[in-house]
Amino acid sequence: MLTTDNPIQDSVEGCKGCKGFSISEIYSIFHPLIKLYGDSYEPIKRAVFYSIIGAVLCDNKISCSDIQDDTRLNLFVPLKSGYGKREIKEVIKRSISKIGLQYCEPTSLHSEQLIGKTVDHKDGASVVNKGHLADDYLVFEEATELFTEKYNQETRDYLKIALDPIGYNEVYKKSVDALKENAVRYIPRCTVVFFFQPLTIEDEIVTKGLLRRGIILSVDPNKGERYAALDKSFDEKDVSNNWIQWIDFLKELRTRKFLWSFDEEVKIRINELTKKLLLEGFEKGNKASSYTDIMFFTLRNLLVKMSCIQAGLNGRDKLVVSDVNNAYLDLSSFWKMQLDFIVQKVKGDMDYQDLTNKEKSCLLILMDNGCYSEESSNLMIKQFIEKISSSIDCTEESAKHYYYGLKESEYIDSRQIGKYGSKVWLTEMGNKKVEPYKTLAPLQTLDKKPSIFQRFRPKLKI
Repeated sequence: MLTTDNPIQDSVEGCKGCKGFSISEIYSIFHPLIKLYGDSYEPIKRAVFYSIIGAVLCDNKISCSDIQDDTRLNLFVPLKSGYGKREIKEVIKRSISKIGLQYCEPTSLHSEQLIGKTVDHKDGASVVNKGHLADDYLVFEEATELFTEKYNQETRDYLKIALDPIGYNEVYKKSVDALKENAVRYIPRCTVVFFFQPLTIEDEIVTKGLLRRGIILSVDPNKGERYAALDKSFDEKDVSNNWIQWIDFLKELRTRKFLWSFDEEVKIRINELTKKLLLEGFEKGNKASSYTDIMFFTLRNLLVKMSCIQAGLNGRDKLVVSDVNNAYLDLSSFWKMQLDFIVQKVKGDMDYQDLTNKEKSCLLILMDNGCYSEESSNLMIKQFIEKISSSIDCTEESAKHYYYGLKESEYIDSRQIGKYGSKVWLTEMGNKKVEPYKTLAPLQTLDKKPSIFQRFRPKLKI
């Protein structure tokens, strides 16, 4: 666990950054501003530190080989009520507002509030009012419904676009009766923090990409820490001088311009440490492995972002290996928390929900019978449908719908042979899809919801 006895590390070069502070010194100034106590809060304090610095530096683009990114670090914080949300957001608000950037706490999840709208005046003129995505830093104080309600899908889609790398994240909205030149169109530069209740969420929220665009930090201090925090809360410590130094530091940092550069040694180290992070995820079980696959290149980009922030804090354009090593130490602690949240709080098996368990069972029938190709298949279409009906306890008519749906999706193929013969088999894509589930036993009680393939209803010729 990271503690204040193990502060954010300085570069081995011992370089002083803005205002002559080393990284460990400026973090020591920042640390007491968030008045939350206990080791459980240390990762989120570090993440907020990175996020604020990243927001200040985000106009300095990151370009390295095929990586085109920025320094924004978005945070997803599942936090119970009364566990410190106000203390965190107040430090963010004061930090951002005091240096002349735009801070906002949206009170509505409606997509129009985020992207804006075109207002038509009586004189015929049209004015584009940009939404909250045009601000510099957004904090959603209660984003639980954003992640749980289907009617917020449009809002989630706009956020996903806005949080893509600056320059590749233009948001666009045009009402039917508006001219094209009057459409709402701009490139957001906002950093976003989402606070939400630590409830279980559907896996499609993850697989559709929003939670991939940042770091998930689950904070759950034990009762001992909470009692200790209660005692410490009465210790009067004047942090007014810390605030003066912190704001002065941010103001000067904001005036700096950086052109990040990466030599071969740094690139090699980024690759090495990214692979270590990936290995942690792949070894943590099926769900964590599926999530790690989603985060494959995002992890590398997060490491690059944080390495650039390390270099910027040291006042350098050129990254050195120690920047990457120090960024890795923090990202690794964040990544462990992120994987724990995915395993514990995300429903489903993270396979993009393109197959229900019954549909997987249909493919397993072909796998169990060795039907990997037309040549190896020993099942006729009629036999396959009968086995589907028996395996998942449905009518043969329903079994036909599964057959057609799987064929339409190109997971299986079949061919009529003469007047009475036929063959059915797994395609390469179908085999790849069902391989991770080859030990799955068909369960008759699963998937009471209708199959996604029931829309396919052509008459079957067997």
